Amino acid sequence: MTELASGVAVAVITRTRDRSLLLPRAIASVAAQSFTDYVHVIVNDGGSTADVENALQASGAPRARISIINLATSSGLEAASNVGIAQSRSEFVAIHDDDDSWHPDFLKRTVEVLRRTAAAGVMTSMDCVLEELMDGVIVETGRTRYGPDLKDVSLFRQLENNELTPIGFVFRRDAYESVGRFDESLPVIGDWEFGIRFLRQFDVEYLDHEPRLANYHHRPAVLQGPLGNSVFARRAAHDDCTNKMRNRLLREDLGAGRFGLGSLMALQHQVLVNRDLLRSLSDDRAHQIESIRQELLAEIRAKPGVAARVVRRLRRMGGGGDE
Repeated sequence: MTELASGVAVAVITRTRDRSLLLPRAIASVAAQSFTDYVHVIVNDGGSTADVENALQASGAPRARISIINLATSSGLEAASNVGIAQSRSEFVAIHDDDDSWHPDFLKRTVEVLRRTAAAGVMTSMDCVLEELMDGVIVETGRTRYGPDLKDVSLFRQLENNELTPIGFVFRRDAYESVGRFDESLPVIGDWEFGIRFLRQFDVEYLDHEPRLANYHHRPAVLQGPLGNSVFARRAAHDDCTNKMRNRLLREDLGAGRFGLGSLMALQHQVLVNRDLLRSLSDDRAHQIESIRQELLAEIRAKPGVAARVVRRLRRMGGGGDE
């Protein structure tokens, strides 16, 4: 392990395993920052050490601010985060996933906010970058604003969905120490669970910046292998861990005899389920009505005389008489 720098403003933690195609982009993203008071800690979670070294060379990034921690066996994303944070020293912490990227001014702007305010963290506006794997190359196919209606960071909305997406989030180290480590028992959604605990104690500033400072890369067509996003490639694990997190919080409320975050999260979930059901029923009804309309139009076109007689009878029933 390379000796880690101490006393820097930001420790940037990248967890990686068997992602040699994506890692060079992440390393280059950090190296391109206009703010340079940082150390980049790459935690190799039981993957090939040669792949990480090759990715470092391919990125073209200088080695001076980079430290590599090679774990002998995989401990999972959240354990890798905790290792990287524990073995670095800094005022602020950022988790830069190995498949995402930053605008060159990401650290500059987020650190400015943290030093100007008393907030424990800052979240930036982001782009959702869609990409595909084509002939062994990652190709961008489009991008949209991620969370277009997001204007602030809310504990209420965090219970519904993870708004503190790691690539756009920078937080104070002392807040992390107060909130507690990332939950290593969760193979996925650990950042969502951490965000709930974080917002339970602290406020987070929202930085709506143009151009957007963080890029959240999605590969929805990659449903297996190390290049997939867990939200797509490990959908079943996401659903299972979300249910366990919701149950855990609800049990805490029941044990304490209170209406708390678990109760609120359970109600939110049921509201969302009902909303989706009503939307589905509404769509089905609209399709049925349109199908009947098309059938009637087809019959009218095929038998215009019948249609005219029906119209006359309806007019007579309404008291309008024949015209």
